[in-house]
Amino acid sequence: MPIYREPQGNLSRLSHAEIANGALANKNLEVAWVEDPYMLYMAQVQGSAQIRFSDGTASTLDYAGNNGKDFRPVSTYLQAKGYNIGSMTHENVGRWLREHPDIMREALLSNPRYIFFHETQGLPQTASGTSVIPGHTVAVDSRYIPHGFVLLAELPRVNSQGKKVDGTEWRLRICARPWSGDSRQRAFRLIHRGWQ
Repeated sequence: MPIYREPQGNLSRLSHAEIANGALANKNLEVAWVEDPYMLYMAQVQGSAQIRFSDGTASTLDYAGNNGKDFRPVSTYLQAKGYNIGSMTHENVGRWLREHPDIMREALLSNPRYIFFHETQGLPQTASGTSVIPGHTVAVDSRYIPHGFVLLAELPRVNSQGKKVDGTEWRLRICARPWSGDSRQRAFRLIHRGWQ
């Protein structure tokens, strides 16, 4: 499955379904290819990702733009269809969709928004043009929280392997990065934890 850089003109306004059906194929816009459609969806929700290539090299895919369509969470589609998958966490949704590949494509295409990427060797950039600070930069919807705003957040404690441990801790979070999804239900969601 291809990951595309942002095209020029009207091609940048195609729907997710049109893009998935090949509307951008053979236009020299491919940045990379991935095997897991749900992981591409998660990269698009977060607006950036680290990608590892088959030759062992890695680079960062960073937000380059979107097609201007509204974001619709896959979880909303699954609930509307009456699928009983349990908790609607990203991990559980991804697991369930991989167990039901016949439903995955229709579920992912229920979100008309498509995020375009560009490849870089550094950290993803925030809306203000600075690099994210792993563990501190939070993706926000600027309709609710201004870019660069500082938040105090109570977060679960995690160990050096990224696993939750007992208790919580208070941390200052620097909000600078626009979220590529839709934050109408929550003002902020994603914390850039860094690359592994």
